[in-house]
Parts: sequence; structure tokens; C-alpha cells
Amino acid sequence: MHDGVTLRPLRLMPVGKKVTMREADKQFLKYALLHDLPVVFLEPCPKKRLTPSRDRYLMYMVANTLREALDLGAYMEDIKWDYAHGFIKFPTHESVLPGHVFMANDLASECGYSHIFHDYGFVRHDPRDAKAYTMSADPHVSFNDIIAELFPKEDIVPELRSRVNANQWAEYEFAKVLNASSLKIDFNLPPEPFHNRDTLPEKCGEESVKWKEAMDEEMASMSSFGVYQRAPVSVANGRQILGCRWVYKRKTDKDGSVYRYRARLVAQGYRQKEWDSFNPDEISSPVAHKETLRLFLSTAAGLNLRIYSADVKAAFLQSPLMEKIYLKAPPGYESKTSTGEDEILELHQAIYGLKQSSASFWEAISSHLYSIGFKSTMGDPCLMKRVDDDGGMVLVCLYVDDITYAVSRDDLADKFLAELRERFVIDEGEGKPIEYLLGIAIHQNMFEGTVHMNMEMAITKLCMSILTKEELVKAYAA
Repeated sequence: MHDGVTLRPLRLMPVGKKVTMREADKQFLKYALLHDLPVVFLEPCPKKRLTPSRDRYLMYMVANTLREALDLGAYMEDIKWDYAHGFIKFPTHESVLPGHVFMANDLASECGYSHIFHDYGFVRHDPRDAKAYTMSADPHVSFNDIIAELFPKEDIVPELRSRVNANQWAEYEFAKVLNASSLKIDFNLPPEPFHNRDTLPEKCGEESVKWKEAMDEEMASMSSFGVYQRAPVSVANGRQILGCRWVYKRKTDKDGSVYRYRARLVAQGYRQKEWDSFNPDEISSPVAHKETLRLFLSTAAGLNLRIYSADVKAAFLQSPLMEKIYLKAPPGYESKTSTGEDEILELHQAIYGLKQSSASFWEAISSHLYSIGFKSTMGDPCLMKRVDDDGGMVLVCLYVDDITYAVSRDDLADKFLAELRERFVIDEGEGKPIEYLLGIAIHQNMFEGTVHMNMEMAITKLCMSILTKEELVKAYAA
């Protein structure tokens, strides 16, 4: 509400990017429909594929109100979709809050007002360029020119001159920060490989064997889960063939010692084409909200439920795909048919990097839990509950493949883990009383009926790495 006018809720995402419909958005749409607020639909039609929704959009995009759009053939679901993607503007009722995606200059003009920057001469329009504005006394100096002069490229340190170098440098330096108090971390280790060629002996020496074993392990894991089958490239028959790359990671323990080398095959999902290899309406999946996590832990403490945790091994690889997706053979594992034709991978299960991988796993885990009697709570689908006939209770909190569960009796923990293993592969060491969750240390005292959360280790290491000795003494004294 602004000066008695109901405004559209703040939108921070660019046009074309879907935002979650909040209750405030739903109420505003009802308000706009009830009061016939003037609207402007995005032109030209942003729906580029030949679909029924595009055909309908072409009919109702000329409408001046939502009611008129409905009369011209729009469904209410079309209106909600267009609103969530920023395809509808409400010229007289857009938000005036900072950060709102529809620019203040355009809004002021549409409403018959001038913007304060124009009134005071801070912004001038360049008639030679419809999109160019200046913010200085010299109308020939653009704002972009000013910014370019402030940050000359030659002053950028070598580590930040490319995205690859910047990412490697950031990970390396942050690892030093988080492990500053450890005596076992080896700061002489080179950055983790970015490309397959970086794992060759001449590039990484003795670690080359470790990285090769990690890649072999990943391929064996994918084979055991039936993730793919090799096929000649001709079977794609014009369909998109995605690329892929290896992502390498050293796994370290709490002391900073390397205990495992991990290689994960990741598809170039950012290249996926809508309706070819994914349905844009079916790629989202929920994760437990931070408040849900606190509610879960508080409920477990209040009801004296023992909390356990388990991690699904290679979770995405155990999630079936609805679409047919083709993938280039990963670097180092190319092959040919007997006739000499290149082979590609025809995917049957999800892999990391695909737009629908997270949604596929959510569908797999949630449908399995529903089938064994669990029901989602109204406030968060990732918080589920089951009460057995004998009164035994199991609460489950899901965060992708991290499964945290609380039980009223210890035997229910074993039963629930066995039920999970009927559908998913879970390592033998999983299913222990909770100690860590999403980087947070969790301690449960069943005698006192309490659950404590803390990040003492991370905070201590961070402080020891950036504070001087004098500052540490003052911090302890405080």
C-alpha cells in the first residue's frame, strides 16, 4: 500500500525469470482482476516455441485488463505463469520499493510524472541512443564510460582475470581460512583440477593416479545404477546432444586432511533446450526451509524423539528420467561402435547438472515416502510424518539427499532405514545419531530433553585466521 494505492509486491528477478508466487502476489492478482487494473503484456510474444500457451498469448496480449485477457482466451493459469515471469506490467500499480525490476524511470513516465533525477539534472537522455543515459555534467560522457575508467583492466590481479582462475583462487584461499587452525592441512597442494587434462601426470604428479581412480569409481557407480547405455551418435536423430565435464574435489576431514578424491560427471545443463530435453514447468523441487529445520529439532526435543541422519549415495543417479536425454561420452571415456561410429550416452537416470535432476530425485524420494505411509505437513512438503498403529512416530526432514529423521523408539530408526534401502542405496555407515547437519554441529541430550546447534568450529577457525593475537585476547576477555 502506498498513498492509499495497492501496489504490486516487490519483484527483484529480471523479466523472464520465474519467481515463486507468494501469498501477497496471489492477493494482488485477485485485486487486479476485481478492480480491472490496467495491464500491459510483454511484446513481442516471449513464448518462442509453438505451443498452445503461445497461441493463446498471441490472442490475449493486446488486452488492457486481466478480465479482458480472460475473455480473449487466456486461462487463469496463463495469467499466473505470465505474472510469475514478469510478462505483465501494471503501469499504475507497480512497486515503488528500491530494487523493483520495472525501472523507476519507466514507471514515472507511464504514470505521467517525471523522475526526481531528471528534475534535478542528474540524469540526461542521449538522443543519439534511446537506451543511453548520463549521470554527469558532460552529456557526452556515459555512465558506462565512468565505470570503465574507475576499474581499468590492467589493475586486475592475475588471479581474477578469468572466471576459472578466480574460482580456483577463491576456493584455495577460503580453504586456508577455514583450516587455519589445523596442523594437517597441506597448503602446498595445487588447486583442484578444472579440466580433464589437468589430471595428467605432467600436470599434477602423483595425484594423477588418485584422480583417475576417482573417475573410474564414478563411471562404475553410474554403470551399477543403470544410468546410461552407450549408443551410436546416429540414434539422436536430430535431438540435442549435451556436453559434459568432470568436476574434481578433494574431501577433507575436520582436521583438514585429505581422505578422499572425488570426481563427479556433470552435464552441461545450461545448454538444455526447453521441450527438447526438459519441461520448464517440471524442474523445480523443494528443500526444507531453515525455519522448518528449527521446528523439526524443537519438536524432536519437545517430544523426546531420538534424531538420526542418513545420506543417499549418488542420489541423482538413482532418480529415473522422464525425458530422453543424450550425452557426449565424458573426456577420457570415449568409444566407437564396431563400424567406427562415435558413441554417445543415452541417459535413463538423472546425473548432476541436468535442469531436472533435483526434481527427479525429489519425485523419487517423496513418492517412496508417501508409499510407506508418510504425509507432508501443510507448511512445508519437506517435513513429513508417520504414526504407526502402535503409536510409534517418525518425523522426516529432507534437504535434497540429506535425510534427517526423528523416532519415538530406537527400533523405528532401524525399520525406517531398512525401508529407505528398499528403494535407495545407502552406505552401511549411515543412520547414526545426528552430529552434523548442513555444516551445523548438532548435539542431543536425551536425559535433559534438549537439542543444541552450533557452528563453533567454523567460527573459531575463521577468527583465528583473521584476528591478530591482541584481538584474540580482547575477544576472549569479552
